[in-house]
Amino acid sequence: MSLNTELNRQSRINDVLYHIHQTISEPQNATELAQIAAYSRFHFHRCFKQLTGENVNDYIRRTRLERCANLLIFSPGLTVQDAALQCGFQSPASFSQAFKKHFGRSPKQWRDGGYDDYSRKNYQQSWSEELQQRMQHAKHLSLPMVTIQRLAPQTVAYVRHQG
Repeated sequence: MSLNTELNRQSRINDVLYHIHQTISEPQNATELAQIAAYSRFHFHRCFKQLTGENVNDYIRRTRLERCANLLIFSPGLTVQDAALQCGFQSPASFSQAFKKHFGRSPKQWRDGGYDDYSRKNYQQSWSEELQQRMQHAKHLSLPMVTIQRLAPQTVAYVRHQG
């Protein structure tokens, strides 16, 4: 496949990802998403999975769950039901079931601090032994001082990278 074809495909899927994230609380239709990418539905599903590593429905479900997990932590005044509805779940029951299946704990347990155990466990599992050894070695090195500075607002560009 030529570089231009690959870049074009990535650009089209990025447009779909942007649309999904902007409309996460709304029902998502695979046919509509395929139209955004200007692909047939079948070809869209193939390209999406190849670039993201997961099928469209799994990606949407995971994105909704992760957004809701953030809301539960950082919006304590928001009820679990309201958080679920803001993230596009049709009912609190279906949300709770999907949440528990994905994170291994209920939304209430998550809000009450279960996210800390989950994060620590997944963080440690994602590190290879070699990387952990390098980090132990790096602790003994002298590192430059870090400073925090306020910068004027500015426009930035980004390139989405996968892989």
